Amino acid sequence: MKQAKDINLDGFDWGQYYEERSRRFTDPLVASEYITPEGKLESALIEAMTGFVIEHLAPVSTDRFLEIGCGCGVMLSSLADRGVLGPETSGIDVSPGMIEKARLMVTLATFEVMDAASVGKLGKKFDKILLWGVLHYLDRRDYVTAALREITDVLRPGGKILLGWVPDADRKDDYVAWRKSLPAVDHSLRTPRKAGLEWLWFEKAFFRDLGNRYPASVEILEHRGFPGGLEHYFFSVLIRSEA
Repeated sequence: MKQAKDINLDGFDWGQYYEERSRRFTDPLVASEYITPEGKLESALIEAMTGFVIEHLAPVSTDRFLEIGCGCGVMLSSLADRGVLGPETSGIDVSPGMIEKARLMVTLATFEVMDAASVGKLGKKFDKILLWGVLHYLDRRDYVTAALREITDVLRPGGKILLGWVPDADRKDDYVAWRKSLPAVDHSLRTPRKAGLEWLWFEKAFFRDLGNRYPASVEILEHRGFPGGLEHYFFSVLIRSEA
């Protein structure tokens, strides 16, 4: 990912969008869109996501843990509350405003303003790396490939990367139709942005091929038990580095 002001995906500047939200809203849950337009906290969704990460990434407090695209630190905060993170926890995001909020929300972690393809500049190797709901906001598919190359380079032998909540290209048309069918009161979900028209959508084969490029195994994960009907349109990817 480029610096926030330079990101542009089909005319929509995602980095600037979230930077503006970080400045506009004091509450990190609002800035991160974990509170609906009606003011309802998506606590069940946060709980489901956290449980999924713990199940598949299996973080422990002694891990050197990195979240890429950490936003305001909502996921890291939820994981920290479960006692699975320790002092060797880091988070990066391209939005300075989001990072400011993350530093207040998760005091045990170290945060940097940085894009996904620059993780080597951290000068560390990590046991566990998380990208949750991030890939579809990146610039281009070739950028995703380049970023994943850099990310796998900072993974310790035997480590894991979880690419969470990846939009399934095979379900794009169904997803867009479902979003547009939602009640008109939920205006934010009916916009092209929320309808997924400006996302990157991925075929599962794109990730299966990673195992041929890197010394790692790749597993496609399906979602179960997520609220709101969203689980059918997304999948996750678990990458395990060779020990």
